[in-house]
Amino acid sequence: MMLVQWDAEGEREVGTVAELDALLDELDTASRERPLPYAVTIWTGQDVEGRDGPSLTLVVGTETSPVDWTTPDPPYGRASWNGGTDEEPYFVANYGGQWSELDAWMPVPITDAREAARRFFTSGGQCPDNLTWHPEDAHSTA
Repeated sequence: MMLVQWDAEGEREVGTVAELDALLDELDTASRERPLPYAVTIWTGQDVEGRDGPSLTLVVGTETSPVDWTTPDPPYGRASWNGGTDEEPYFVANYGGQWSELDAWMPVPITDAREAARRFFTSGGQCPDNLTWHPEDAHSTA
């Protein structure tokens, strides 16, 4: 089981990739009706209440999505990278009920972000290998 969390109050446990995909589809639809798209965090670990394991965050309701993978152990986190720079405008999302600005170099196609979520889930929280990650290993924006 993994815990999926979005907005300030939304969370649900999922036990299969099919359940994860169905929930992400549901949130994608809901997110498109809101002023800011949802940032969705998938948590793993023995203590989901304390959220002590690796997590993966992506944004739904858009055609591109930043992806952030974090872990309590080194390298602590990695952020998706589209080859852009900090000079570009921010990507804005609703993270935990709050306006959140993410670096413009992070968004990748949503199909790639969704595949990263599936790989994270099936691997038990490992860093997905289908994305290009920012060259700085220790990075977390979420």
